[in-house]
Amino acid sequence: MKRGIVGLLGMMLLLGAPGVWADPPEHAKAKQAENAERQAERAAEREERKVEEEWQRERRKAREEAERERRKAEKAREREVEARDREAKQEAEERRRDAEHRREEAVKEAEARDREAEREAAEARRDAEERRREAQKEAEARAEQARKQAKEVEPPR
Repeated sequence: MKRGIVGLLGMMLLLGAPGVWADPPEHAKAKQAENAERQAERAAEREERKVEEEWQRERRKAREEAERERRKAEKAREREVEARDREAKQEAEERRRDAEHRREEAVKEAEARDREAEREAAEARRDAEERRREAQKEAEARAEQARKQAKEVEPPR
């Protein structure tokens, strides 16, 4: 039984049962003051942590906002570059089409000049052939005339 009572008293001491450790009133006041001071320190630390966390949140928000703005600006620059590329591509395509059109026009003009030159050459050949025929007819007519005159001048035998 002794063990039971000793054990019980020990448990009471460990658990701090009232009346087992009877603190003198001054000691209790000092302890209360200490506890109040520790609680105030803990409250101040909690408040400081809250302020620090709030500051960290604000910094994180500012960083995220700055990152969003940077990404928006980067996207805008990319869109601008793409627009310039598209514009340059369109201008190059227009220049290529213009050059192709000019080349086609030049080919058509050259073909028209060739046809005109061929027509003029054919006309010149026809004119030359006609002049040759006329000249030949004139030569034959003069020869015939000359033979007639020769027959008239020459006495018959």
